[in-house]
Order: sequence, then C-alpha cells, then structure tokens
Amino acid sequence: MLRNLTALFLLCLSAAGARAAGPARLELVITGFQRIRGQVLVQLSASAAQYARKADPVRRLAAPVTGETVTLAFEGLPPGEYAISVVHDENGNGKLDTNFFGMPTEAFGFSGDPVVKRGRPAFESVKFALAESGGTIRVRVAPYGSR
Repeated sequence: MLRNLTALFLLCLSAAGARAAGPARLELVITGFQRIRGQVLVQLSASAAQYARKADPVRRLAAPVTGETVTLAFEGLPPGEYAISVVHDENGNGKLDTNFFGMPTEAFGFSGDPVVKRGRPAFESVKFALAESGGTIRVRVAPYGSR
C-alpha cells in the first residue's frame, strides 16, 4: 500500500513538473524595399503542403510599406519548424504580379534568404526552428533575378 502511494505521489509530482510548450512570439524584420509604397504580404507555414499553397498557412499578415524596413510579429505560436514567404505587393492587389512569361514583377523573399533561380525554393531550404522563447527572423525582399 505504501509503495502504491509513493508511486502515485511521484507520478503526480512528475506531471506537475512537466510543462507544455508555451506560445512563442516570432518577430519578422523585412528589409530591401526599393519603393516605399503598397503593402507587404507575409505567409507563415508549418509544413511543406502549407508552404506550397496546397493547404491553408498557419497565419497570413499584411501591412503597409512605410519605409525601407517593415517589422511585424506573430504572437502565440507553438514552438516548431516554420517557413516564411514575403511579397512586396506594390500595387495593393493582394498578390504577386507576374509578366507574360510568369516571372515575378514585384519583389519577394523567403526565410533563409535562398538564391531563387526558378520557382519557389524547397520548404527544406527555407524552414527554421522557433524555440519556446521565441525569436527574430530577417527576410530581404528583392526583385526576381537580383539575388
């Protein structure tokens, strides 16, 4: 009986000491705006499917471009792996504009600042880990072909 009570006490003690991962804050610093107009569109993804736009992203943000740098924050995120896509929507139409050949005509960027030759870089090359304590990610937007 005493052994059972001791085991129950230890189990309760370990459960009380275990802490679920709390919500984290991710600060996003976006640089490289060559034209101070329009808005910045941000997509935060936690999987390759979300990143490839085959599933809804974790979050989306839009904010006016008021200077060469725009700082935004995602609040209440669970720790884990994420990827960020950014578009400088200069004309405010809510999407990345392209030319007749499908090449982007507005600046864009990704977490990890990968070199973009054709299409979106792979999720694996742009993902990053967000710790329980939160973090800051920097993304540089640039026109297609300038990286």
